[in-house]
Amino acid sequence: MTTMVVQEWLESELGWGTEHDGWSVHKTSEDLKTYVARYWQTMPDKTPSIYSRPVGSPELVEVPQTLVDRVEASDYGVRVYKKEW
Repeated sequence: MTTMVVQEWLESELGWGTEHDGWSVHKTSEDLKTYVARYWQTMPDKTPSIYSRPVGSPELVEVPQTLVDRVEASDYGVRVYKKEW
């Protein structure tokens, strides 16, 4: 197993509230920062009726090689919607 940076995400939906929206997994804290910045760049200037946002602090987590391979094949990280560790 390899240690990677894992960030939890929360979905906010107008009229419905919030709910857990998976995690993003990254090689480094810098990759996480870039991933989040690029995510926000895709958002419109006005708050959309549904969006996700990072919640809490990132953690270092040991993840299996299958997930490591996916992260290493990405530019800055991947989103997962079920725990793969």
